[in-house]
Amino acid sequence: MKSFVVLLVICAEAWAGDKFLDLAQAVKECGAGPGGANELKESLDLQKDGATIFCVLNKSGLINENGDMIESNVREIYKNVYGSEKELDTVILKCGTKNGKTREEAAFNYFICYQTLPPETKKP
Repeated sequence: MKSFVVLLVICAEAWAGDKFLDLAQAVKECGAGPGGANELKESLDLQKDGATIFCVLNKSGLINENGDMIESNVREIYKNVYGSEKELDTVILKCGTKNGKTREEAAFNYFICYQTLPPETKKP
């Protein structure tokens, strides 16, 4: 689940102050264990990791209880990660539509979609 850790780091970089603490708490509360993000597995599996990914994305405010992206929160959280509003629009257009029958599957697919974006979409 190495890429899951990358998402968490990106979120943490985008947030400031208490938001970072909220993210760290969400990771811990969502079953990452006492070692936090360092204990997350290296390979993603919907059955094993879907609930954890849903939990973290929900607690961090990226998705709601149904697994739908909360666009206003995504824009606020990622505004410092992407170089322009156009690039952020690309992320929301490509990854923002709910894709899955369950909220866990939708969260998992949102995360996978984000990981498949080309590196040039993400601000260095």
